[in-house]
Amino acid sequence: MKDYLLTKAKERGTWNGLIGLATVAGIAVTPDQAEVIATLGVAIASFISIFTKG
Repeated sequence: MKDYLLTKAKERGTWNGLIGLATVAGIAVTPDQAEVIATLGVAIASFISIFTKG
């Protein structure tokens, strides 16, 4: 399950979907902020994947 979640967290579409859900919930996110959030999310997931046992 952990591997599945890390794989999904590395996909840009996952982060775009989460940003979309946040927008529906009333959280305002500009396109520039969305880009930064998606990039950071992918980077963090990759970092976790590198330093955890697979």
